[in-house]
Amino acid sequence: MRSDAGQKLRGGFARAILFIVFILICAPVASAANLDAMRQRAEQGDADAQEMLGSFYSAGLGVAKDDAQAMVWLGKAAEQGRPGAEFSLAEMYANGRGGPKDTDKAVDLYRKAAEQGNARACGALRKMYIEGKLVPAADSQAGSCWQKLVAQAETEAKEFSQVRAAADGGNADAQVKVGILYLTGVGTPKDRERAATWFGRAAEQGQSEGQCILAALNAANTAWHVAAENSRAVDTCRKAADQGYADAQVILAVHYDMGRGVPKDPAEAEIWWRKAADLGRVDAELHVAGQSKDQAQSLDWYVRASEQGNPDAAFHLFLLNSTAEMNGGSVQVPSAIDGLSLSDFAAEHRADGERDFLPNLWASPLIDTEERHTPIWREPPMIAGEVVFSLLLLASFLTTWAWGWRAAIPALAIGPVLAVVMVTIGHFLHRPPPFAVAIRMVEGVSGLWWLAAIPTMALAFTLRAIVRRTRLA
Repeated sequence: MRSDAGQKLRGGFARAILFIVFILICAPVASAANLDAMRQRAEQGDADAQEMLGSFYSAGLGVAKDDAQAMVWLGKAAEQGRPGAEFSLAEMYANGRGGPKDTDKAVDLYRKAAEQGNARACGALRKMYIEGKLVPAADSQAGSCWQKLVAQAETEAKEFSQVRAAADGGNADAQVKVGILYLTGVGTPKDRERAATWFGRAAEQGQSEGQCILAALNAANTAWHVAAENSRAVDTCRKAADQGYADAQVILAVHYDMGRGVPKDPAEAEIWWRKAADLGRVDAELHVAGQSKDQAQSLDWYVRASEQGNPDAAFHLFLLNSTAEMNGGSVQVPSAIDGLSLSDFAAEHRADGERDFLPNLWASPLIDTEERHTPIWREPPMIAGEVVFSLLLLASFLTTWAWGWRAAIPALAIGPVLAVVMVTIGHFLHRPPPFAVAIRMVEGVSGLWWLAAIPTMALAFTLRAIVRRTRLA
């Protein structure tokens, strides 16, 4: 019986191995056969096959990645009016893949794809316009996407011209508005310095919103390292927020969220987010929608933000609607984007986020975004720190090897000493961190040191013991 069972087990195992081998051999053969069939259809003029083959070459799926071949086959499909191929080929021209970068060809292909309803092509054109790489000119022969872009450009330029005229006349509110338009690049190229100038003019007239934004701008320009600038931003923005300025309320909310110039207080931040949302501030509406635990309220805030053209809100509504449809229900589509699917709307308008007020306000020109949020006392050059750390580990290994247990206690004590040195460097370079933060830093560096030093010394002890036993033998 055992022999029969063993034979059955071995037979089943053998069949499983043969099946795996069969799959490993036949799968590539079948894939190659499918690729050959696709190539044959593409050579016979099948646009679907041409687009797919071009995509395979572009991504390296089933074939070696070859941008030149991708352009050939995508080009053939684009000539037959395939919007997906037109978009993919435009991306290659825009990024210089498969040949020299050619913005004019990219725009032409984006337009052709957009005229056939390709939302990503519309989005690419919008992105180029927002980045200042494209100046849409009136063209009665163009599709609806291009015409909407032309109309938007004309409207924004007209708005900027009107507000600028009022600002030149000394209107403080208009001066703030011009500053925001320069900051976000609406109707004019982005210009942070000119934005600061106009906020300053409004602030000189005592306009509290201008004072708030200028203070927040200055705090960002010092990379958040100057406590006085953070405190000034909070004080001026609280004054403006109390007067009902939504920009100031949003800035104040973020200061409380991040603990800049005030102790970190998420509850207080939510109060100001809600006040700004109640005033129709779209980024605040989106924030409140994401934080709300009430599904009906969350949906209501997403709808409000979508009606103002927020692509993130539209995408959330798309997800909520998809979930509702799976359960036999639906979500009401906002009238502002009625007739256009939520997912397409989000794809087309995704680049609009580059004009968001807060990211442009705090995009410090002096320091990288990630570095801007790094506390000052952690900024001694990292490479030098890593070198010192490595040399100390090597010294711990060698001293343990040479002196054994006598080196253990001094080696373990290096961690706190190293942390104290780093805090001292931070003190002389800039200013000392808060005492509690310094203590946490010493604890953190000590823990990191012990995590590395203990295994290093254990290795030295082991090798020392092996060498000693070898010598005795």
